[in-house]
Amino acid sequence: KMVFFTCNACGQSVKKNQVEKHYRTECPNCEYLSCLDCGTDFYGDDYAQHTSCVSEAQKYQGKL
Repeated sequence: KMVFFTCNACGQSVKKNQVEKHYRTECPNCEYLSCLDCGTDFYGDDYAQHTSCVSEAQKYQGKL
């Protein structure tokens, strides 16, 4: 499953594999990214360590 993040500066949804391009060419003002699934904020390169998180089902239904 592909992880998506939201840019705090421009609000764009960015696929994990597009984050570096986003930083370099689209939004140099980005301070941190928030995971769309779990809402955790990631600064700098921290997003790269984020490989799994709470699923949508778990977020809304609690532990399955």
